[in-house]
Amino acid sequence: MNELTEFCGIISKWQATRIESKVLEVKAKYPFLNEESLVQLSFPIATEIVVDGSLLGLSKYLRADAAWMLGGMIFDIKLGRKEDWHRLQVAGYALAFESVFERPVDIGCTVYISKVGNTIRIDRDFYIISDYYRSSFLEKRDELQMMLLKDREPEVASNCPKYCVFKSFCVK
Repeated sequence: MNELTEFCGIISKWQATRIESKVLEVKAKYPFLNEESLVQLSFPIATEIVVDGSLLGLSKYLRADAAWMLGGMIFDIKLGRKEDWHRLQVAGYALAFESVFERPVDIGCTVYISKVGNTIRIDRDFYIISDYYRSSFLEKRDELQMMLLKDREPEVASNCPKYCVFKSFCVK
């Protein structure tokens, strides 16, 4: 555990130096910025962004893990293995962001965090949020909405992951 604490300390010190450097760079380039503008230019990635998805028939309170709005990119963090539907979820976030902010979001990144032995593994899946992902998301959304309208329950998963928080509700 001491090794992990030491490693995290090294990373946090490195990150603090990066942040300080970026703030000083922005201040030098734009000496008359107010604090809010300084933060926006120094940290273009926002985390835990709430966006209204109601224009797409989704929740009014969608929450994306992170976004780089200047570059039109959405990040989603997942624990565990890669699933096919992860890219569709990011496409849904992109559509919601576009409907609210009227700016294109064409790049997705799903970050997978897993523990392998005593180490933490981080894999990133970058992709273009193509028309295929957008239309596939909308088809899946329509399918789920029809299921709700017909008062049908989704089928119980045949192999529920051991980390599923709803496992006690659906597995008898």
